[in-house]
Amino acid sequence: MKNWFPLIISPLQVTVKRIFFLLCICCFITLKSSALNYYWVGGTGNWSDLSHWATTSGGSTLHNQIPSAVDDVYFDGGSFNAAGQTVTLNASTIFCRDMSWQAVTNTPTLSGLTQNILKIYGTLTFVSGMNVNFLSMVNFEATSTGKTITMAGKAFRNGVFFNGIGGEWTLLDEFRAPSVSLNSGILNSNNQTVNLIRFFAGSATLNMSSSIFNVSGGSINPAIPDSWSCSSTIINCGTSTINCTANNPQFRGGNSTYYDLNFTSTNSTNSKLFGNNTFRNVFSNSKISLYQSNSIQNASFLGDALLDSSNIFTNLNFSAGHSYKLRSGATQTINGVFNAIGNCGALIDISSTTSGSQASISKLSGTVNISFGILKDIIATGGASFAANNSIDLGNNQDWTFTSPSPQNLYWVGNSGNWDDGNHWSYVSGGAPSGCSPSPNDNVFFDVNSFNSAGQSVTLNTSTAYCKDMNWQTVSNNPTLTGLTQNQLKIYGSLTFVSGMNINFLAKVNFEATSTGKTITMGGKSFRSNVFFNGIGGEWTLLDEFRSINNLTLNRGTLNTNNQTVNILAFEAGAATLYMGSSIFNIANSLGANTESWSVSSSTILNCGTSTINCTGNRPEFKGGGFNIL
Repeated sequence: MKNWFPLIISPLQVTVKRIFFLLCICCFITLKSSALNYYWVGGTGNWSDLSHWATTSGGSTLHNQIPSAVDDVYFDGGSFNAAGQTVTLNASTIFCRDMSWQAVTNTPTLSGLTQNILKIYGTLTFVSGMNVNFLSMVNFEATSTGKTITMAGKAFRNGVFFNGIGGEWTLLDEFRAPSVSLNSGILNSNNQTVNLIRFFAGSATLNMSSSIFNVSGGSINPAIPDSWSCSSTIINCGTSTINCTANNPQFRGGNSTYYDLNFTSTNSTNSKLFGNNTFRNVFSNSKISLYQSNSIQNASFLGDALLDSSNIFTNLNFSAGHSYKLRSGATQTINGVFNAIGNCGALIDISSTTSGSQASISKLSGTVNISFGILKDIIATGGASFAANNSIDLGNNQDWTFTSPSPQNLYWVGNSGNWDDGNHWSYVSGGAPSGCSPSPNDNVFFDVNSFNSAGQSVTLNTSTAYCKDMNWQTVSNNPTLTGLTQNQLKIYGSLTFVSGMNINFLAKVNFEATSTGKTITMGGKSFRSNVFFNGIGGEWTLLDEFRSINNLTLNRGTLNTNNQTVNILAFEAGAATLYMGSSIFNIANSLGANTESWSVSSSTILNCGTSTINCTGNRPEFKGGGFNIL
């Protein structure tokens, strides 16, 4: 049998065959690269059905293959003869260059399944007289400039990807989609509004002009993608605005310059801003955390904030009644105005993230005047004059001039209400409202004139509620102290609960005293949250059984359990002192690994007395700190 090719082929023969093969490929590409016009005909049908693709509008001559990436497709007056007709994207991947519905009639519908992909290599034109309900992903794949997108009030229902290297797309009207991934090319938002859940950009260019980007995605779950995420992206921000509208959005700017960024939700427990970015304005309606270093002309925070790195502000605004944590060792530089004006009913808490370690606020010249503040571990630098009027110095502050308010007694009046409502605090029992809420200097009392009937409550509604001593000793009508998990109660003196009250607040409890002689009376009540002892130099003595269904953490100071029974989930101690006497500690933790039932560090001073520790959980872990307990 004769072979088709000899066993030995000369180099010349190989070269000729390669040239012939390449010529064939080039001829095929050249023939197909001439764009053909495809016109939909015949009403309802599947994209892959050749009987619906004509060579002319309303024509009977059909194409012999479905549209490719170089072909333009048209839906017009010759496509549908009645209302309610549908084009279904039924193939796994749908291709076209331009897609135009510009002259369509009878309000047809473009439909398709989630697993399919529509790839458009040119321009897209929707119209108001159609319906778009396909669930397919959309890939814009152009590799040349001058492409446009017209949505005509319609919205994509799946992710949209811009993938074409060298491609350029310009929005001609409002754009709506669940998400946009700008992987390559140039996207011009062209002053149009863009409504998304999430936006992502890679090695591409985004020209934002004066567009408004409304981004509604957000989550406290790190496994869920960010609301806005750019990396290696060229951002030309123009005078644009980005509104992150959801609870707990995450914005990763990618070390870029932006114009205005707004976190608009009033219910976020932690919006997050990442990246070494530059902004004109940053506004937050609720709690926000800034990570990495940012440069912001005007920053306004209406809720709590964590500034977790050094930042530069022209003007910085903190709001009355909120807490601001500044990263220990970092510097917040202010070149213009620092506005932190509280009032006696809404103090501003400014402190370092690490107790005992200072954070810095720097201003080169002029003055900084804050009022009704609470400062701890804050150093003033840079040469300006720093004054804290009607403010409380909680220690380790440097180069501030304090004018402190006088300590006072405040009595709860007016039945049910919120802790921060000055209409519920009087200077005398049963007296007229003072208009002020408690500070760390103030003793608070709940007595016979506080509540006039059963079922009334005091709600710890602020991010941080303060007092010195808290005393419920003469209260009547069995009121309830309540509050939310994200809030906290800071007590700088003694605590006295009684049996004739209810405790169901979930807020963390921080005992912050910095002097001796403080006592804790539980009155048979139990905390439902974690309890912390934080005061350097503080000393607390238990006067009865102590109970919490969560953890007790002794970070600083001295705790004397005074022979009382202690019932808690877990115990942890750091550089502090524990006098155990003959107390019985019942530790109920059953969580096992990395959740110790008892954990005492080597820096703890432990006086065990004749105490007993009962680990009652199923899988307790006991870390004793290397002490000899005899």
